[in-house]
Amino acid sequence: MNWSAYFHTTSVWLFRIAIAAGVAGVVYIYLTKPSDGPAPAAMQATTPAGSETGEFPPCQPIGHTASGKLVYSMDCQNLPALPQVAGERAPNAADAARK
Repeated sequence: MNWSAYFHTTSVWLFRIAIAAGVAGVVYIYLTKPSDGPAPAAMQATTPAGSETGEFPPCQPIGHTASGKLVYSMDCQNLPALPQVAGERAPNAADAARK
């Protein structure tokens, strides 16, 4: 019984099967690719709410600093309004006129 010959024959056939499976996979992908026409509505990219007017929804924070401040992504284009601290009032036009 020559085990090295069996091992060689088995590995050769497994390699051939792997090559045939790869070719079959490429052919399957080629035959099932979508047409060059317009994509179905489910596959079309969606735009963020408000992007038609140039506004983007507020970004979500991605973390906190050691002091507790929120951290936002560098790609964020519309930071949410800062929350009001208790006892602090929002600035108004009269305050801006005094300065």
